[in-house]
Amino acid sequence: MGVFDGLSSLERLDLSSNSLETLEEGVFDGLSSLRMLDLSNNQISSITAPLFSKVSSLRFLDLSHNKLSVLPQECLDAFSSLDYLYLENNPILQDPRSSKHLLKGTTSLRSQGAMTNVTCGHCIFHVSQDGLLTREGTCGGWGDCSGNLDLRSLSIRNISVGVFDGLSYLWRLYLSENQLSGIPQGAFTGLSGLGNLHLTNNQLTSLSEGSFAGLPGVGLVLFLDGNQMTTLSNGVFSRLTGMRALYLEMNQLSSIEYGSLSGLSSLIDLRIRGNRLSSVPKGAFDGKKALELLDLSYNELTMIPEGTFNGAFPTLWALYLNDNKLTCISSDAFVNFTAMTQYHRSAAGHSSFLSLTNNALTCRYASWPSIAYMDPGLELCRNDTRCVDLAGTTTAALSEITSSPTTTPMPDGDLQQLCSLNMTWFDIGHSSHFITGGLGALMNQEEEVWVCQYNHPWLIQLSAAQANKPRVDANGTAIDAVCFIYNEISDTFRLWGIKSELGL
Repeated sequence: MGVFDGLSSLERLDLSSNSLETLEEGVFDGLSSLRMLDLSNNQISSITAPLFSKVSSLRFLDLSHNKLSVLPQECLDAFSSLDYLYLENNPILQDPRSSKHLLKGTTSLRSQGAMTNVTCGHCIFHVSQDGLLTREGTCGGWGDCSGNLDLRSLSIRNISVGVFDGLSYLWRLYLSENQLSGIPQGAFTGLSGLGNLHLTNNQLTSLSEGSFAGLPGVGLVLFLDGNQMTTLSNGVFSRLTGMRALYLEMNQLSSIEYGSLSGLSSLIDLRIRGNRLSSVPKGAFDGKKALELLDLSYNELTMIPEGTFNGAFPTLWALYLNDNKLTCISSDAFVNFTAMTQYHRSAAGHSSFLSLTNNALTCRYASWPSIAYMDPGLELCRNDTRCVDLAGTTTAALSEITSSPTTTPMPDGDLQQLCSLNMTWFDIGHSSHFITGGLGALMNQEEEVWVCQYNHPWLIQLSAAQANKPRVDANGTAIDAVCFIYNEISDTFRLWGIKSELGL
């Protein structure tokens, strides 16, 4: 008995991203009503014509992102009835001779040429000269477009409200490689059954809460990568509470407003790689208990403050923080990643992964997951570190955080990071980068001595943030120092202030 026996009424089957290497002959026999088959993002290296000989209703076949190096002529003949065949990112398309032969033998393979009209059953989608997407006719049922509508590379600049009415059966909508700079409210009304929305490589600069009205609240995968967005506003995805995956890679995001990701409790995959984020608001990822993969790599993050990853992350198996500018990560930053700390293997077979390479870290903590990838040569940190994001913090709040025993003003709000000094008295005594002294009248039972470090890594950042208060000279040599107070009971250093502002 075949694995799909008894499913003769099944019309769409998604087997993407399952690490499939081979397909047994006859595996799809019995799927007589199948119209859409997605085999993308697997490891398939070969296929034969008999695989699809009994799937006469098939109209959409996605074999992209596999390892196909050849397609026999009998396969090309079998594919002649397809409306859509996707073979991107396979070795066969990297060989000009194979590619030419393939295109000659498959008349239904859709090209990426300029088009102004796309037919979908009884519907005709039209793109006017000024880039407005409109529609003529009434769309039918599942048979129209085989559940997929491809509107890529049509120079679309705007979408008429209601253009997708009646397309509740549509599973995938491709609007990538167009010129959309915004999404009008209600543009996607009618797409209540959509599973994948592709908006990759447009010119989107911002989104509003109403941009995604009409889309399903469960199971959606949203592609917004390759656009020009600079920030995510509060509540922008609030209507998509059941969204499964969100791709925001290669935008220009410099900030994420608190609450912009709220409500996405079913989110499994979140990728914000390749943006310009310098910080992430505390609690930005609260409530993401279903999250399995989070990619923040190739940004400009300088620290991971305490509270960044509040709550439990029982299923997170992959966290990418590599290729940032991290100098400070709280020692307890990853304590909530239970799956990662237990060397968890996900349901899809992925091993846990924490990437911290290509940053400016000076040490590592034993409390971090053992599977963490870091730059070679990092020694163990000698003190617990607490990083606090002080952006916009008031003077009163800052004084409360530091509990300074002096009335000397702390550095103003430009100071973005608060970390303990990761040194021992032995290190300090054998280095020319430190000066020390007694607290005098400020002494108490626990604190008697202060220490200032001239080559502290944050001086460069402070100098850049406070142009009128240089901390380093033109050669990068420190002319100021960051000062700490030593606690003899806990054997730790806490921030006191900047030497020049403390009057030392």
